[in-house]
Order: sequence, then C-alpha cells, then structure tokens
Amino acid sequence: MNTFKTIDTDYLRSDRSIETILIKNGQNEKVVWVYNFEGVFFRVFANFSELLNFFSNSSESKIYFENENELDQYFSKIQF
Repeated sequence: MNTFKTIDTDYLRSDRSIETILIKNGQNEKVVWVYNFEGVFFRVFANFSELLNFFSNSSESKIYFENENELDQYFSKIQF
C-alpha cells in the first residue's frame, strides 16, 4: 500500500489551492499536483506542465475526483 503526504501547498485564493503530493511505496516515489477547487472537486496532474496547461485552458485533467475520500483511495492504490 502507498503512503502519501502533502509536501507543499500554494493558495490561489482562500478556497482554491494547488498541493504537491509525495506518494511512496517502498523505494518508489512519485510526485503529483492536485488542484483543490473549494473542496468541491480535485484534479490530479502527473506533471507540472499538465497543471500549467490546465490553467492556460489548453487541456483538462485526466484524473478528477469529487471528494477527498475518493482522492485518498486513488493515492493509496496508484501504480508506479
């Protein structure tokens, strides 16, 4: 099972943030970025350029969750 923790949080506004998440499984590590929109939805980005493209309206996130529990389950089972 994976472990994960927030290693950085940048607030765009008081109700919108971008979190940098470190996911670990043994020796394997992966960093992802999560856009938290008012706690209503969470978009996961595998790399920083995907995140930038999302904000420039040139792409959408492929991974989307409507609550934090679904997001946590995804992180605990994500494959490296």
